Amino acid sequence: PVDPGCTRGSCIDRERLLVFYKRAILEARQHLPWEKPIVIMDWPGWLGWWMMQPPLIFHDYGHIKFATHLYYLGPFILDQAAARATYARDLENIRNFYANTRYDLVVTEYALNNHGTGGANDDAFDYNSLANWFVHQFNQHGIGSMVWNFDAGPCAWGPVAADKVGKRPIEWKTIFNDTSQSPP
Repeated sequence: PVDPGCTRGSCIDRERLLVFYKRAILEARQHLPWEKPIVIMDWPGWLGWWMMQPPLIFHDYGHIKFATHLYYLGPFILDQAAARATYARDLENIRNFYANTRYDLVVTEYALNNHGTGGANDDAFDYNSLANWFVHQFNQHGIGSMVWNFDAGPCAWGPVAADKVGKRPIEWKTIFNDTSQSPP
């Protein structure tokens, strides 16, 4: 859904970005052990580009991991299946990258936004189901996730600290302790 790599008609020069990352990693390795992961963040739409590059191998760069972010910024989607379908392309990019590269991949930002107001009185969207589905998708197709952000003003943007998102609290402990597969 969101890929701010190209804004206002200009795109990041990916080749220059790769050169920058390589130099930065080598500089960091002067101070960090090679086993300590260095994380490269990129949007799901750019993971395919990384797959076409020669890998950043341990011998040359140390332990490299990737991170990505998933957001939906369009109009409210109130149907659970439609909300999940919005992320199909991003999840496919994540799945392909994780399955076909040497890199671990973690989703370091996602939110439960744009599925209603998040208010307890007027929002019946099942945020628990969406959060459960997200966590298990990210565990299945990568090494896990972190929700962004902890305590933003609108509760769907900061669902961890919120008492409720919609009509119920998010049951994070249950979601993270559930070892079964997420519902279809």
